[in-house]
Parts: sequence; structure tokens; C-alpha cells
Amino acid sequence: MNFFLRIGNRLKWIANVCSHLTIGYGDRIRLFLGGIWLLLNDSGKSTLRLKSEIIHNGQSCIFEFRDVGDFGLLNEIFLADNYTLPKAEQVNVIFDIGANIGISTMFFRMCYPKATIHSFEPDPNNLSRLHSVANELGNVHVHEFALWHEETQLTFFADPHRGSSSSTQKIRDRQEKIEVNSTTLDTILNKYGSNGVDILKIDIEGAEEKVLSAWKSKIPVKFMIGEIHGDLCDQDVVFEILESRFSNFSKIPFNDGNRFYFTAE
Repeated sequence: MNFFLRIGNRLKWIANVCSHLTIGYGDRIRLFLGGIWLLLNDSGKSTLRLKSEIIHNGQSCIFEFRDVGDFGLLNEIFLADNYTLPKAEQVNVIFDIGANIGISTMFFRMCYPKATIHSFEPDPNNLSRLHSVANELGNVHVHEFALWHEETQLTFFADPHRGSSSSTQKIRDRQEKIEVNSTTLDTILNKYGSNGVDILKIDIEGAEEKVLSAWKSKIPVKFMIGEIHGDLCDQDVVFEILESRFSNFSKIPFNDGNRFYFTAE
């Protein structure tokens, strides 16, 4: 991406979050200036820690900003409508697979205040932030393992600079090789969603083909949303699985058509 276009996009993230997800003129100015500082220090890991109250759907949560990418995730999840499900009314159980630092979990809690949320994340750096968000929200159960096609010790590549880039695949030089525990989708459905799951979100950076190919359980999932990383897996296999499982399946391409947001019902 062109350097100036990339900077412009990040400035939009910061402005959108400050304008739409916070209240109070002073807090917005403080957060905007903090976002600019994080943007200017994006090549290295800034030590700035900036707490702000995020407001959505009449609900609020204190969130700590550490990276300009945090603004990007908030913009993507809260403001771009990629995770909005207008038909989902009675929501009791939510699975957030690939919960990252907890922004998607925070979104689900604010949209569905009474739901029990199970958040799954293997990256140790992400987990520390996810636990903080979960403690703020309540009724969120954090599970410290990856989803895979088998239960094993899995080689994982954690990105210490930006946790949203952590993956089961080596895609950046800065990623660090670690070992994490993995389990299957069938296992967590049987253990935490035996009566059915209302919303299952999945964003696992290319592991979706492996995970979904091993999905045999008949436990009902009403809605499934998330991302398909066609540059990191065989997207046609993933499409075929989802189309066979759900009566309504739709996808929207992004990132030059290599990746897709999807909704299945």
C-alpha cells in the first residue's frame, strides 16, 4: 500500500474512533493526540498506555490503547458493520474464536449484554490484554488455546508488535516461533456449547480451512461470522463447507479480493 494512503487510513481510524466511540470533548482530544503519538511511533513499540471509555449501544467499557492498530480494530469491528447481525435477537451463547486483544469480545458484550461469551486466543501477548477486557465486561470466559484440526502442541508464530498478525503460518519476519496448545471446534462445541451456539465468530489468520474441515459436530450454530483468509488457505474449500452448513451464506471481499468478511445463517 502507498505510504501516504496507509497514513491516511490510520488517521481515519483515529478520527472515527474518537468521533463515534467516545464521549466528551476533552477525552476525544486526549485520545486523538494519543493516537497520533502511537501512529508516529508505529515502527517501534510505543510505551504509551492510554485508557478511554468506549461507548456503544448504550453500554460502556474502559479500554487501554497501546498501538495504532487498536484504532483499526475498533473501526473495523464497531463502525464498519462487518459483525452486525440485525436478525440475531435472543442471543445466549457466543463463541469468539481468535479473540485477539478483546475488541470483538467487547463488541459482542455491548450488543448482547446478557450473553455468555467464550473467547479463544493462543497468543500470550494478546491474552494479557484479553483478560483485562474480560474482567471489565464480566461473564466472559477466556480459553488459552488455538483452534486446529486436532488436539496437539501446535507451532505458532506470534507477532510481538501487532497481535492481529499472529498466525499458525510464518508471514512476517518479526514473528516469533512458540508452541501453544490446540483443540478442535467439535471439542469446544461439546464442552461449552452443547445446547447450541447463537453466534460463532472466527478470525484465525488462515487456519480456518484446517479447523472447518474437521468440523463434524451437529450441535446447532445459528449465526457464523468472521474472516476468510484466501491468501493463507484454500478459500474455495472454506466456502464449500460454509455453504453446506448454512442456508444463507454471503461474503464481501477486501484486501484486493484475497480476503473476505462473511456471514452465515
